[in-house]
Amino acid sequence: MCSSSNVIEDLTLTGNLGRFCTILNRMKDFIRACSKQYQITPYKFVGDGWILLFPSAFEGGKVLEFLTKLSSHFSKLCDTHLIPVLEQKPSPWGLTFGVDSGQLGRTIMIGRHEYFGRPLNIACRLQGAIKDRDRDPAFKVLTSRTFYVRHQESLLKYKPNQVQRSLRNVRGGSTFRCVKFELQR
Repeated sequence: MCSSSNVIEDLTLTGNLGRFCTILNRMKDFIRACSKQYQITPYKFVGDGWILLFPSAFEGGKVLEFLTKLSSHFSKLCDTHLIPVLEQKPSPWGLTFGVDSGQLGRTIMIGRHEYFGRPLNIACRLQGAIKDRDRDPAFKVLTSRTFYVRHQESLLKYKPNQVQRSLRNVRGGSTFRCVKFELQR
Protein backbone atom coordinates (compact mmCIF):
# COMPACT_ATOMS: atom_id res chain seq x y z
CA MET A 1 0.00 0.00 0.00
CA CYS A 2 1.35 3.38 -0.99
CA SER A 3 1.65 5.89 1.86
CA SER A 4 0.55 3.34 4.45
CA SER A 5 2.77 4.86 7.16
CA ASN A 6 1.10 8.25 6.71
CA VAL A 7 -2.35 6.66 6.73
CA ILE A 8 -1.61 4.67 9.89
CA GLU A 9 -0.28 7.79 11.60
CA ASP A 10 -3.37 9.80 10.61
CA LEU A 11 -5.73 7.04 11.78
CA THR A 12 -3.83 6.65 15.05
CA LEU A 13 -3.98 10.38 15.79
CA THR A 14 -7.72 10.51 15.13
CA GLY A 15 -8.60 7.29 16.97
CA ASN A 16 -9.60 5.46 13.80
CA LEU A 17 -6.87 2.80 13.56
CA GLY A 18 -9.54 0.08 13.65
CA ARG A 19 -10.55 1.14 10.16
CA PHE A 20 -7.16 0.05 8.82
CA CYS A 21 -7.75 -3.33 10.42
CA THR A 22 -11.15 -3.47 8.72
CA ILE A 23 -9.52 -2.84 5.33
CA LEU A 24 -6.90 -5.52 5.96
CA ASN A 25 -9.50 -8.09 7.04
CA ARG A 26 -11.74 -7.39 4.06
CA MET A 27 -8.76 -7.66 1.72
CA LYS A 28 -7.80 -10.96 3.36
CA ASP A 29 -11.36 -12.21 2.89
CA PHE A 30 -11.30 -11.16 -0.77
CA ILE A 31 -7.99 -12.94 -1.38
CA ARG A 32 -9.33 -16.04 0.35
CA ALA A 33 -12.55 -15.94 -1.72
CA CYS A 34 -10.52 -15.73 -4.95
CA SER A 35 -7.89 -18.28 -3.94
CA LYS A 36 -9.49 -21.27 -5.63
CA GLN A 37 -10.35 -19.53 -8.91
CA TYR A 38 -6.90 -17.94 -9.21
CA GLN A 39 -4.98 -20.76 -7.50
CA ILE A 40 -3.51 -18.29 -4.99
CA THR A 41 -1.49 -19.35 -1.99
CA PRO A 42 -1.51 -16.40 0.43
CA TYR A 43 1.99 -16.84 1.79
CA LYS A 44 2.73 -13.96 4.10
CA PHE A 45 1.38 -10.64 5.32
CA VAL A 46 4.13 -8.04 5.71
CA GLY A 47 2.56 -5.07 7.49
CA ASP A 48 0.82 -3.36 4.60
CA GLY A 49 0.59 -6.03 1.94
CA TRP A 50 0.71 -9.70 1.07
CA ILE A 51 3.10 -12.01 -0.66
CA LEU A 52 0.93 -14.21 -2.87
CA LEU A 53 2.13 -17.32 -4.65
CA PHE A 54 0.66 -18.64 -7.90
CA PRO A 55 1.49 -22.01 -9.49
CA SER A 56 4.16 -21.76 -12.19
CA ALA A 57 1.79 -23.06 -14.87
CA PHE A 58 -0.78 -20.35 -14.14
CA GLU A 59 -1.37 -17.92 -17.03
CA GLY A 60 0.24 -14.50 -16.57
CA GLY A 61 -2.81 -12.65 -17.85
CA LYS A 62 -4.86 -14.25 -15.10
CA VAL A 63 -2.38 -12.95 -12.51
CA LEU A 64 -2.91 -9.39 -13.78
CA GLU A 65 -6.66 -10.00 -13.96
CA PHE A 66 -6.64 -10.90 -10.27
CA LEU A 67 -4.44 -7.90 -9.37
CA THR A 68 -6.90 -5.65 -11.22
CA LYS A 69 -9.83 -7.09 -9.26
CA LEU A 70 -7.89 -6.78 -6.00
CA SER A 71 -7.11 -3.13 -6.81
CA SER A 72 -10.74 -2.37 -7.56
CA HIS A 73 -11.84 -4.01 -4.32
CA PHE A 74 -9.23 -2.05 -2.37
CA SER A 75 -10.33 1.25 -3.93
CA LYS A 76 -13.98 0.64 -3.04
CA LEU A 77 -13.11 -0.36 0.52
CA CYS A 78 -10.96 2.73 1.03
CA ASP A 79 -13.54 5.08 -0.48
CA THR A 80 -16.13 3.71 1.96
CA HIS A 81 -14.18 3.01 5.15
CA LEU A 82 -10.96 5.00 5.11
CA ILE A 83 -10.85 8.17 3.04
CA PRO A 84 -13.87 9.78 4.81
CA VAL A 85 -12.11 9.72 8.21
CA LEU A 86 -8.64 10.81 7.14
CA GLU A 87 -7.56 14.35 7.95
CA GLN A 88 -5.49 14.37 4.77
CA LYS A 89 -5.97 12.20 1.69
CA PRO A 90 -2.73 10.31 1.08
CA SER A 91 -0.77 10.84 -2.08
CA PRO A 92 0.04 8.57 -3.68
CA TRP A 93 -2.62 6.14 -2.54
CA GLY A 94 -3.16 2.67 -3.93
CA LEU A 95 -1.51 -0.70 -4.32
CA THR A 96 1.76 -1.63 -6.00
CA PHE A 97 2.84 -5.06 -7.16
CA GLY A 98 6.01 -6.90 -8.14
CA VAL A 99 5.85 -10.16 -10.08
CA ASP A 100 8.46 -12.71 -11.07
CA SER A 101 8.37 -16.39 -11.93
CA GLY A 102 10.59 -19.33 -11.24
CA GLN A 103 11.23 -22.07 -8.77
CA LEU A 104 11.10 -21.48 -5.03
CA GLY A 105 12.60 -23.55 -2.28
CA ARG A 106 10.46 -24.52 0.68
CA THR A 107 11.36 -25.41 4.23
CA ILE A 108 9.73 -25.48 7.63
CA MET A 109 10.73 -22.93 10.25
CA ILE A 110 9.07 -22.65 13.64
CA GLY A 111 6.31 -24.97 12.48
CA ARG A 112 5.40 -22.99 9.30
CA HIS A 113 6.13 -23.41 5.63
CA GLU A 114 8.61 -20.78 4.50
CA TYR A 115 9.68 -20.10 0.93
CA PHE A 116 12.92 -18.75 -0.46
CA GLY A 117 14.53 -18.14 -3.82
CA ARG A 118 15.36 -15.59 -6.44
CA PRO A 119 11.77 -15.12 -7.76
CA LEU A 120 10.57 -14.10 -4.31
CA ASN A 121 13.47 -11.66 -3.87
CA ILE A 122 13.02 -10.20 -7.36
CA ALA A 123 9.25 -9.76 -6.97
CA CYS A 124 9.74 -7.90 -3.67
CA ARG A 125 12.46 -5.68 -5.17
CA LEU A 126 10.29 -4.94 -8.22
CA GLN A 127 7.37 -3.93 -6.02
CA GLY A 128 9.63 -1.53 -4.17
CA ALA A 129 11.13 -0.13 -7.38
CA ILE A 130 7.84 0.93 -8.96
CA LYS A 131 8.13 4.38 -7.37
CA ASP A 132 11.57 4.93 -8.91
CA ARG A 133 11.05 7.26 -11.87
CA ASP A 134 7.25 7.22 -11.44
CA ARG A 135 5.41 10.07 -9.75
CA ASP A 136 2.23 8.06 -9.30
CA PRO A 137 3.10 4.43 -8.56
CA ALA A 138 -0.40 3.51 -7.40
CA PHE A 139 -2.08 0.54 -9.06
CA LYS A 140 0.95 -0.41 -11.11
CA VAL A 141 2.79 -3.69 -11.54
CA LEU A 142 6.44 -4.28 -12.36
CA THR A 143 7.24 -7.73 -13.68
CA SER A 144 10.52 -9.34 -14.57
CA ARG A 145 11.24 -9.88 -18.25
CA THR A 146 11.32 -13.59 -17.43
CA PHE A 147 7.67 -13.45 -16.38
CA TYR A 148 6.73 -11.20 -19.30
CA VAL A 149 8.40 -13.30 -22.01
CA ARG A 150 6.91 -16.50 -20.61
CA HIS A 151 3.38 -15.04 -20.60
CA GLN A 152 3.65 -12.39 -23.31
CA GLU A 153 0.57 -13.35 -25.34
CA SER A 154 -1.77 -13.26 -22.35
CA LEU A 155 -0.32 -9.93 -21.15
CA LEU A 156 -0.59 -7.84 -24.34
CA LYS A 157 -4.08 -6.52 -23.54
CA TYR A 158 -2.61 -4.92 -20.39
CA LYS A 159 -0.41 -2.59 -22.51
CA PRO A 160 3.10 -3.54 -21.38
CA ASN A 161 5.71 -0.81 -21.07
CA GLN A 162 9.38 -1.86 -21.14
CA VAL A 163 11.32 -0.05 -18.39
CA GLN A 164 14.58 -0.36 -16.49
CA ARG A 165 15.25 -0.16 -12.78
CA SER A 166 18.15 -0.72 -10.43
CA LEU A 167 17.16 -3.34 -7.89
CA ARG A 168 18.89 -3.25 -4.53
CA ASN A 169 21.20 -6.23 -4.00
CA VAL A 170 20.42 -7.70 -7.43
CA ARG A 171 23.40 -8.01 -9.76
CA GLY A 172 25.26 -5.30 -7.91
CA GLY A 173 22.57 -2.70 -8.60
CA SER A 174 23.12 -2.84 -12.37
CA THR A 175 20.25 -2.08 -14.72
CA PHE A 176 17.44 -4.62 -14.58
CA ARG A 177 15.06 -4.75 -17.53
CA CYS A 178 11.44 -5.15 -16.50
CA VAL A 179 7.92 -4.51 -17.73
CA LYS A 180 5.44 -2.09 -16.20
CA PHE A 181 1.66 -2.37 -16.35
CA GLU A 182 -0.97 0.12 -15.20
CA LEU A 183 -4.04 -1.57 -13.81
CA GLN A 184 -7.46 -0.23 -14.74
CA ARG A 185 -9.83 -0.12 -11.77
